[in-house]
Amino acid sequence: MTVEPETMQGFLTAFKLALSYVTKRPSEFPLSPHAAQEELILLISRLAKLGEDNPVILADIAISQMRKRLASAKSHNDRSNFE
Repeated sequence: MTVEPETMQGFLTAFKLALSYVTKRPSEFPLSPHAAQEELILLISRLAKLGEDNPVILADIAISQMRKRLASAKSHNDRSNFE
């Protein structure tokens, strides 16, 4: 798959926006910097494959999906503590 430079720049912008948001909120996103980077790259690349190319939308959706995944994992862990 060939990606145009402008498109790649948009993906990079989305990644930087999302990473900046996540790293400024460690209590909401309790991930190591490396784990946060890996997850954001994965999420943004999946969204891009679905056709989204707006950097702000990519960042917003990636943040939302990361938040949901972390909440789900926390909920699962909380339930496990009662079993």
